[in-house]
Amino acid sequence: MGDKNMDNANNIATIMNNAGFDVVSVRMDLSFRESILQFISKGQEYGDITMLINGAGVSPS
Repeated sequence: MGDKNMDNANNIATIMNNAGFDVVSVRMDLSFRESILQFISKGQEYGDITMLINGAGVSPS
């Protein structure tokens, strides 16, 4: 679970873990390429990435 706000990431990860999923919270900011690459690397530690759900509300500024 990636979010630039760790409180949000931790809260959602807790809910999903309690529902039976294996979720790890990671700080990730979509406005920084390096943050995205680190998020991908963290995901690859668990195996191949076969699906991604993007729920970010990003708008141009």
